Amino acid sequence: MEQTEYKDLVDYIDMAKKTINTFANRICPGICGQMNRNEDAIGDIAYAMMCADWKYDATRKGKESKQGKSRYSYRNQCAIWAIKTYIKKYLK
Repeated sequence: MEQTEYKDLVDYIDMAKKTINTFANRICPGICGQMNRNEDAIGDIAYAMMCADWKYDATRKGKESKQGKSRYSYRNQCAIWAIKTYIKKYLK
């Protein structure tokens, strides 16, 4: 079994900020600035990315595509889900 090296919390927070800057406005225009000022939003995204690293399984294949995901793409997918969840909570 391959040994996984996990990142530091500061690294996850930095990745979360970069991910928010990259994807948030594509999902909901104008939300990026608000999310970057909100510590809870940044923390939720960082937590989602951290969990993605914990749950990542390189041997898992898609049901239809039969292709695997890289750790990077799985981490981004989980971050996008967390961004969408934050936006849904914010817009209620």
